[in-house]
Amino acid sequence: RDNNLVVETDAPKIVSLKPAHQATDVIQNANLEITFDENIVKNFGNIVIRKESDESVFFTFDMQTSVGVTTSGTKLTLNPPNDFELGQTYYI
Repeated sequence: RDNNLVVETDAPKIVSLKPAHQATDVIQNANLEITFDENIVKNFGNIVIRKESDESVFFTFDMQTSVGVTTSGTKLTLNPPNDFELGQTYYI
């Protein structure tokens, strides 16, 4: 029996974003896709989308329970239940 434990010390790195960082004219019902440099899995914690104008929370995804969070290989997709507002800037 092999009792060796392998601990990864480097977090996955983001290699692409969709829509792209600082993109304009994004459709209001867009999904957010983040591609990493290695396979990922849902675990625990929250991902929070905020409005830049007033720092208010637009939506919080609970990684364990939100149906709007999916992972497949290296890709994380966030599907907010509400459309983005025209003319607003958002960040994660």
